Amino acid sequence: MGGPPVGVWHDDPIPGSRKVNIVKRHAQLINPDIDIKVADATLLSPQALELICEADYVFGCVDNDGVRFVLNEMCLAYDKPLIDLASDVPELGVYGGRIFFVTGEGGCLHCRDILDQYEIRRFLSAQEMLENENKIYGIDRSLLGETGPSVAPLNGLIANTAVMEFMVAITGLREPKQHIEYRGDLGISRIRKDSPIDGCYYCNVVKGQGAKININRYFKNKI
Repeated sequence: MGGPPVGVWHDDPIPGSRKVNIVKRHAQLINPDIDIKVADATLLSPQALELICEADYVFGCVDNDGVRFVLNEMCLAYDKPLIDLASDVPELGVYGGRIFFVTGEGGCLHCRDILDQYEIRRFLSAQEMLENENKIYGIDRSLLGETGPSVAPLNGLIANTAVMEFMVAITGLREPKQHIEYRGDLGISRIRKDSPIDGCYYCNVVKGQGAKININRYFKNKI
């Protein structure tokens, strides 16, 4: 069972406290001069796209591969380095996570075959289509979700690994590793060097095209 996010106080209303506001408060307690812009909105919104376009780097700390799919395309289109983080407890006794640094060189989340295509399709489907599918299946499929528990040490390790690769990238200490996989159940980390799928549309066509790609096409079913 997941607990409250880091930075929540005992008297914060739950539900009712937005994570973005909690994170802003926490950061400004450390340094009140930090300039933070908050978009209390889904990724598939003009507000989120505007902030991503202003960013130098993007950290993808999301739970859904549908969101990852769109964020991957968005960051490639606007030439924004994306550091994607994931942690998972897929089955009893197995737990771990990964970071993946998307720059358009050496593959992306799509052509390295990291994303769950079924989850992407569900995420991008219109609500009417999902409801029809649920009727055919006989039960609301969302009730069968396999969301794993929130494990603070695991999430912290993945986050710190991502920050380390970000640090070496912006300082030039070394080239950041593109794909680091952590297996907590085995107590090991490894650098993955899988070959990307040839002719990736997102790496070869989308990259650097900006507004020509029309990311807004994803918004109509999700806003």
